[in-house]
Amino acid sequence: MQEGATDSISLRDAPARFLTADWDKLVGLSGSTVALHVLSKPDPPGSTFYRRQVIGAGLSSPGHLRAEEASLVSEEITAAFKAACASAKLIGSGIFSNTGLRQDILAEAWKDLVVDFGSNQISAAWGCYNFVKVRAAPCHDDLHARLVAWLNERLAERGPELKKILTVAAKMQFEGTYRDRAFNDAYRDVYGHARGRPPAPEKINK
Repeated sequence: MQEGATDSISLRDAPARFLTADWDKLVGLSGSTVALHVLSKPDPPGSTFYRRQVIGAGLSSPGHLRAEEASLVSEEITAAFKAACASAKLIGSGIFSNTGLRQDILAEAWKDLVVDFGSNQISAAWGCYNFVKVRAAPCHDDLHARLVAWLNERLAERGPELKKILTVAAKMQFEGTYRDRAFNDAYRDVYGHARGRPPAPEKINK
């Protein structure tokens, strides 16, 4: 997957930005003006079945073969995009139909979502997200450095705090960019251990 920048782009532009090789292949098969439609509106199951029957019987035309390859590439693009979002390599946000507010789409929700790139919409049985935008998650090292700086600043201001309190605060502070692994690594680097209560400050004997 092409990493790209971390600024948000429209869902319709995401395949060209983040899945460049497959997108270019689809454009080569379908043409630049049709590729987004092919990706967003898959052929009905009946049409796909008929086309594959014709191909299997050796009666296909070059158009059948090109359409079939384009269909397969489209499926690969959609699957790869959803996998990248489900693994939090990409982060999507949209206006959620149930609240009317823009919010990040949880990584675990992507398995249930239907992606319509052309309409900038993602939907499921329980609601949909409109005007969807996508951004690349910050790399682990960058997020780790920001978490370490934030933890050190908070430690200096408030003293040691329980990890569970810091976890909640970090999720609020970093919102959609928060990642458990980066936080755990940063917490260990600042507090010197991976979990539990931070060690109490040493008492100075007078």
